[in-house]
This record gives sequence, C-alpha cells and structure tokens, in this order.
Amino acid sequence: MLWLPEYRSVFLMRCGKMGKVLQYLPLLPQITLYIRTLSKNIEGGMVISHGHSVEINASRIGKNFHCFQNVTIGTTNSPIGPTIGDNVFVGAGAVVLGNIKIGNNVKIGANAIVTQDLPDNCTVVTKGTCIVKLSGKRVHIDL
Repeated sequence: MLWLPEYRSVFLMRCGKMGKVLQYLPLLPQITLYIRTLSKNIEGGMVISHGHSVEINASRIGKNFHCFQNVTIGTTNSPIGPTIGDNVFVGAGAVVLGNIKIGNNVKIGANAIVTQDLPDNCTVVTKGTCIVKLSGKRVHIDL
C-alpha cells in the first residue's frame, strides 16, 4: 500500500513526526502530495484519489473529505488556511485559498477557485465560480 501515493501520504501524515522521517526513505517513490495540516485537525474518512500534485494546508478538515489530483488548499496573506466542514468533495485542479470557511456537504467542481466562505449544502463550479445548487435548490449566485 505504501507504493500508492494517495495512501502513503495520508499514512505518513497520521504517523506524525516519524512520518516526516519515513518520507525520505529511498525505497519509496517521490512524494508529490503534501499534507501540512496537523493530523489532530483532520477527522476520519479522508480520501485522496489520484494524489499527485496535491497541497493541503488547512486549519481543519472535517469528516469524509475527498479530493482529486492537482488540488491546492492553502493560505494567501494570512497564516491561517481554510476551515473545511464535513462531507466535502474537491474536484481535480480546484484551488481553495485564504482564511475562509467551507461548509458541510459542499461540492467544489474541477478547476474552481474559491476565495470566499461557502455555505452548507452547496455545489460550486467554474465560470467565474458561482454557487449552482444550495440546499437542494438550483440557484445562480456569483462569488
């Protein structure tokens, strides 16, 4: 299992300080998935599919977080990264930046750029990033 980058990176992050040492073993392929969020701030159920070129630096990540490749979650001018709720899905190439709050049950579509808070139960897609579904109802709210 340690040959799979998406599993290996989550495993090493959960190992804490020992994981920082283990990641440099020459037997393992190069890591391109970086999780800078402390293990204690990540709830269970984290899944990273195709974990290549992924950077995660969030203040907190809730239960059942799922993201794909080329995702960046991090900071801008603030040292504090995003707070991510439960049951959040982040599509390939998406960027989530700043000291913002991502609500529960949120879907962030591929290549979306999110720099503002997102409410619970919404779906966000590209085209100037807008909310297209909120609490089960179809809407169009530009961000």
